[in-house]
This record gives sequence, C-alpha cells and structure tokens, in this order.
Amino acid sequence: MNTKNKIILSGVIITFVLLFFYVSIRFGMIEREYTDELTAECAAIATVLRAYGGDGPVEGKDLTRFFEYAGKKYDNIAVLAVKDRAHRLLVSGRNEAFIDSEGFEGLIQGFTRDEFPAGKQAAFAVRYYSQLKYYVFAVGAQDTVLLLAYPYRLSTELLVKLLLELALMAVLALMLTAALYIYLKKTGRVRDEAPYRVIHLMKKERPTEETRETPAARVEADAAQALHDFVFEVFSRVSAGYGPGSIALYVMNAASGELEKIYELSGSTFLKIDSADFERIDLSGEMGEELRKSSILMLDRSRRIIIPLSYRGSLLGTIVLFRDTEFRGPEVRDICAQAGALSKAVSDFLVLSDVVVDAQTGLFSKPYFQLKYDEYCRAHEGTGTEFAVLLLAPFGAGSPADDTAALRVFKTAAYKTAGVLGRAATMSRFDDHMAILLPGTGEAGVLEAAQRVIAALRGTRVKIGKREAVDITPLVGIAAAGTEGPGGDTFGAALRNLNHSKARGENILFALQGAR
Repeated sequence: MNTKNKIILSGVIITFVLLFFYVSIRFGMIEREYTDELTAECAAIATVLRAYGGDGPVEGKDLTRFFEYAGKKYDNIAVLAVKDRAHRLLVSGRNEAFIDSEGFEGLIQGFTRDEFPAGKQAAFAVRYYSQLKYYVFAVGAQDTVLLLAYPYRLSTELLVKLLLELALMAVLALMLTAALYIYLKKTGRVRDEAPYRVIHLMKKERPTEETRETPAARVEADAAQALHDFVFEVFSRVSAGYGPGSIALYVMNAASGELEKIYELSGSTFLKIDSADFERIDLSGEMGEELRKSSILMLDRSRRIIIPLSYRGSLLGTIVLFRDTEFRGPEVRDICAQAGALSKAVSDFLVLSDVVVDAQTGLFSKPYFQLKYDEYCRAHEGTGTEFAVLLLAPFGAGSPADDTAALRVFKTAAYKTAGVLGRAATMSRFDDHMAILLPGTGEAGVLEAAQRVIAALRGTRVKIGKREAVDITPLVGIAAAGTEGPGGDTFGAALRNLNHSKARGENILFALQGAR
C-alpha cells in the first residue's frame, strides 16, 4: 500500500473513531434534549387546561375548544386525551399521521386503567405500538388528568443541529488527517508520490536479435529483469516508508575493484544506469576498508547512509540513501533489514553474468559447459540417459583476423543455430568453437541436428562494415554418448570428428568413434 492510500485509510479510521465516540455520547444527550422539549410543552398544555377550568371544575365543561387549540398549536402530538378522577374519558383524539387506530386504542385503554399515573410534574413513560416508540405523559390538571403521547422523532431544529455537529466531526477528522500528514512529511517519513518512471541512462548499444535470442542470453535477460524488478520493489518500499530523496545501488566491478552505480530511485524516477563510467565509489581508501568490514557509514550529519551488501564474506555492493532530515537509529536498522535481501539477489546475478554467461557472445560460458557436460555424463553412466555433443567452428578451418569480425560471425552463427536447435540445447562458447549439448539425443538425432545446422549457416554473409562482409563456413564435429559407451569421452570424440572436418576442409560427420 502506497503512502497516499495509507493517509486516506488513516483519515477514514479517524472519521469512524470520532463518529463512534460522538454517537456513543451524543445519542443519550439528543434523546434527553428531545424529552426536555416535550416536558416543557406538556407543562404548557396542562397550564392551559387548568386555566380553562379556572372558574370551576373542568369536568362537565365543553373541552372542544381546548382540544382544537392544543391540536392546532402543537402539531407533534400523536394522542391527546382527558379523563376525570373516576377514570371516565372526557375527550380524546389522535393524529393519524403519527399513530394508527390499534396503537390509539391501546393507549386509551391503558389511560383509563390508570397505567399512566398522573403527577404534578410531566413525567413520561415509554411505550411501543406497531414497532414505533412513543413518549407518554400524564399530568394532573385540577379535577382531570391530561394524557399526551408523542412519537419518537427529531424536531427540525434538533435535526439541523445534529447535521451541523456531524459536519463539524467531518471537518475535525479532515484537520486531524492533514495534521498527521504534515507531521509525517516534516519528519521525512512520507513524500509526495507519483507513478515511477523507469529510465535507462547511458544505455549501451541495443542488443541485436542474435544476442537476444540465444538460450544463454534469454537466461541472462531474465536474471537481469528479475534483479531489476526486485531492486525496484525494495527501493519503492524503503522510499515509501522512510522518504529518502534518493536511493541507489552500487555493484562491485571485479576488473576495476570499484563500485559502479547501476540503479537509482530519485523522486518518482527509477534510473537503470548502463554506463560503467557514470558514477563510482573508490574502495582503495578508508571508506573501502570500512565497507569490507560490513560497517554502515553515516555521513553528512546522518543525512546520507551507505549500507554494504555482503554475501558469504564478500563485499558485492552498497546501497546509498540521502534525505534532507537525518536518519535515526531504528530507521537505519529497518532499512538494513529490508535492503539485506538484495545481497543474495546481487550475488546470484553477478555469478550468472560473470561465470555462467559469456559476456561477448551471450552464450553460456566454457566453465558452465563443463559443469553441464559432467552432469550429463554422470546421468548417462547412472541411468543410461542419452545425450550428444555437437561442436561448431563457424569460421571453418581458419579464423577472421579481426576480433570484431570474429565476434560478429560468432553471434550470427549462435542466433541461427539457436533457431534450428531450440531451447533444449545448451549452447556454450568453447574457445573458438561453439559447444552444444543435446539432451535426450542419440546418434541419429545428432546427425540430423548437424545437417540442419549446416544447412542453416551455409551461405550466410555477415556484414562487418559498410563495404565488408564475411561468409560463414560451418564445420561440425558430433558424437553421441550411447555410441561411446559408459565412461566414454563423448566430447573428445566430437572434437576428433571436428578436426577431421577441418583437415579435409569439409564436413565429415563421424558419429561413431573411429568409424567411417
């Protein structure tokens, strides 16, 4: 959840808390105010009734005018009735808008049975008729008893007051939410957010289709994208939680011994830096010594922190954070805990980039081929699992004198071969050759694969410059593990086969060691 949603959620929670306490406290006060108004009204009506009988007993007088007066002046009365001390009903009536006939009859019966004892003051009882609440007042007036019943409803004045109070609660909740946001903003815990933009800064030459489509290149690209996504996720989480102005990832360059910046989140922009010369950290001085000891560096009055990323005792990189306000100890610990997850991800990526994949061609490396070859040999000896080796010399019996031309030819051959053999093949750069492992392939399968590779590469021209081009003259050597037998040297057989082809200057596909 981003900061904006957290602030909105906080505002909603504050609003509900205020309304809960308001309703809990104010509800009883509202009913009390309402009944106080009704009590005063009943007292006024009883005074009129007493004055009506001022020159003698009320009983026996015509109460029609009193009934009309009370009903006209007070339009909120549901039931009005008067009885004498002998509980004989003198006059009664109801407002059909407030009470039905069944409720009216129930009230009158209770009134005549003296269920509502009269007092000097207008005390009330609560009754429910047809699932509606009524306040029933019985007031003595000379020789009679006055009954007044009111429905449970808010007066217009009280309703307006209630709505104004609710609006005040909403304004108060808004003010508290704004104050919370301002406090978090000033302490550096939140920052204004916008959708992150990803920018590739100083990007290298766009990978050609050849380098993109080899199996190893796809593996490396997937690993790079996985690291990219993971770094973005961690940086976004740290940025949302602690509001640094910028947060950057530096990774070790084994060749130079320096740390190179490869990612930076600055404001709402996420930078992927592909230039090795963009920004570096020199590890030759005291800073390098402290980072190699896994020491966290607090610089610029604790406004800049450098967190080392180490894995199995080796310094792989650092995370550098900066903001206008100082970082506190608990914040640094939390950031280190979140950033520490990057160590394993960076280690895996560096191993893949530096060991598993050949950087120049995008193929798997020679060490990786040897590991996979040993793995296939063990599987063949243990369970008889078939595999084959195909060695390809894209330059024929020779090699282009220009390294750039050789690399272009190698990449083109790798791309076309990958298109023929598919993703199951493990394609590696093995010195000047391309070494290919074909799992689940026997003698017939590797012969057919070699013929398809030769057909795909033969006649291919590779442009080196504006006017120069080189022809690919593929020569191959093949061998199948099933043919060599347990403990056989399948790779060695394929290499001898390739050397025969080079010596003849044409492809001689020996699938059986020493045969043909």
